[in-house]
Amino acid sequence: MSAARPSWTQALCEVLELPRERRLDALRHLRARHPIAVDEEWNTTFDDESLYATWTTIQLLQGLYAHNRAAIRPLLDERTPWHIVEVGGGNGALWRDFLRPDEKGHFTLVDPEPSAHRVVEAALPSGVEFHSLLAPVEEAELPHADLVVCSLMLHHVAGRDTQEKQAHAFAGPGKCEILTRFIEAVRPQKGLCILNEADVYAEVDLPPADPVLIDNLIDSYVGRAGMALAAELDRPDLDPAQRQRLEIILLHWFVDQPERCGFAPLSARDVYELQVAQWLELLDRAGARVHSYRCTDAWRLFYQYLFSAA
Repeated sequence: MSAARPSWTQALCEVLELPRERRLDALRHLRARHPIAVDEEWNTTFDDESLYATWTTIQLLQGLYAHNRAAIRPLLDERTPWHIVEVGGGNGALWRDFLRPDEKGHFTLVDPEPSAHRVVEAALPSGVEFHSLLAPVEEAELPHADLVVCSLMLHHVAGRDTQEKQAHAFAGPGKCEILTRFIEAVRPQKGLCILNEADVYAEVDLPPADPVLIDNLIDSYVGRAGMALAAELDRPDLDPAQRQRLEIILLHWFVDQPERCGFAPLSARDVYELQVAQWLELLDRAGARVHSYRCTDAWRLFYQYLFSAA
């Protein structure tokens, strides 16, 4: 008789129940007990065999897509042909099996990764004309659009605004200026913007190794995203190949993240998160009319903001 498979939910709960000053060491020990070799950098490969593609299949992400689709469908139904601008395309999971085969319109993708452009274009119906802006959003000139979608991307931009960014030796626009560009892109068409981001604080004013930063990263990557992945992994009917890939994501990208991200130099952090109240403040500063904001998952991690020009 084979031994029962250990519960990932239980393993993470044991870490989270420890005093805060002991959690990081406990995560290191958990990671050491499950050594893996990973040759895929996160957010750089988006084909069907990528870890990113596996990540998009879990309930945490599927809930986000469902909320976005519910907001997008009425807009597309009343506007034909339409123009969608997506900032950060990932693997096109939002659009796959959602857009109808006979839909007509234009689709502009803003993303610095060439592989994202290939897979997103492949996910679109033949009647949708694809336009590629191979650039980071800070450098892209957005066309006028009926819809701008920016999902789990803007937290990669450091600083609430240009001033805060410059104060920490970063160049280019901050989050507020980029949000203003989204609003100006949809203003002529009286269109809609959708923003998806996590509810956690990790902005540039929290320096590397700051205990608050480490606590916030553990809360986000282990206590919420990690627990969402653990719930998938603890399913007894999970396909073994899927289990292996999800375990890599859990260990290498979530359990590792508080240390990898929390002690990285500020310029290499790549995660500059805000909480809900701070996103709402930024949207107000950017000139947005916020129609709604809501959590899209049971782990209280991701929020959807629907807004237009004021």
